[in-house]
Amino acid sequence: MFTIFNNGTCNVRVLSKGFETKRRMVQLAFEKLSQEKADKLSARSLAKAGGFSPAALYRYFDSMENLIAVASIKFMQDYINDYGKLMDSDCDFPKNYIAGWKLFNRYAFADPDIYYGLFWGEYQGSYCNAMEEYYELFPVAGSKKYPARFLSLFSSGDIYERDLQVLRMACDKSLMSEADAIYLSRVNPLIVKGILLETLGNKNRNQAEEEANQLLQQNLELILERNRLRTCS
Repeated sequence: MFTIFNNGTCNVRVLSKGFETKRRMVQLAFEKLSQEKADKLSARSLAKAGGFSPAALYRYFDSMENLIAVASIKFMQDYINDYGKLMDSDCDFPKNYIAGWKLFNRYAFADPDIYYGLFWGEYQGSYCNAMEEYYELFPVAGSKKYPARFLSLFSSGDIYERDLQVLRMACDKSLMSEADAIYLSRVNPLIVKGILLETLGNKNRNQAEEEANQLLQQNLELILERNRLRTCS
């Protein structure tokens, strides 16, 4: 990634030309994806827009799918930064959990095809590698207080497992049982998935986002209340 030159008095780190080229390709693909669907993007059209040959693209990416997956991660940049700040805010669990989903939904329903593709669609299997490549090219701040937990969450393309990781913090505080956490980690992502699909079918995005948030809130409140009753009995 980097070329290091040592002149005897100091080290000078210079970005390699290949690194800069790869960043430019991702940026260009991101800009194209902001204007058109992924299935309309081709190596030829991207190369023409960027002033390089299609063959050059394949020197840096295994396939167009690989490039599209990495460029799709760029749509998550603000979400990733905002989630890191949320983690560092140390809110109590219920508020933090719902706020996390609201953040996800804010960005997911703004770009439903991108988020659906990354977490449930054709790019889900490429998520982990794409996130790693993206992070090398465009480092993100993440959480300052909890970098290991942050990395664990965002390196996983399995949104069900990721949700379970967060919910287990509620188990540690005796706010819910492990069975409840597993239940919510299956149901809540499925709620968002289903409503995102409706949005891809031209459902109003603002209404869809609000509906998803309300259902997630209701689900969590039912589980927490059930646990309170169970504890008191």
